[in-house]
Amino acid sequence: MHGRPRVTVKAEGSAAGQQKAAESNKKALRLRALQEKVLTWHQQNVYSAEALAASASLLELNPDVYVTWNYRKKAFAHRCHALEEGEDGGKKGEGWGGERGAGGGRKGEG
Repeated sequence: MHGRPRVTVKAEGSAAGQQKAAESNKKALRLRALQEKVLTWHQQNVYSAEALAASASLLELNPDVYVTWNYRKKAFAHRCHALEEGEDGGKKGEGWGGERGAGGGRKGEG
């Protein structure tokens, strides 16, 4: 924030500081791995349930990745179209892993 001094963690600092740095590094590695996976799927036009779950995890870690939002929108549209056409091999409405989509459905829908 503006006007606040930046606090840095030194490598030879306290045990709590080292633990915080290790957790931060772990989160950064997870973020990078998810970004690589999602961007690869985006380039290859993969719209599987696993891809949707990975994009959701990535957006939970960093919601400012606009490419991921756009990919997720395309994946939902593709999956909706596939379900309408019956291309997923399941009944209409299946294949979302129990989710109802972005809106969550209306009250009273079964």
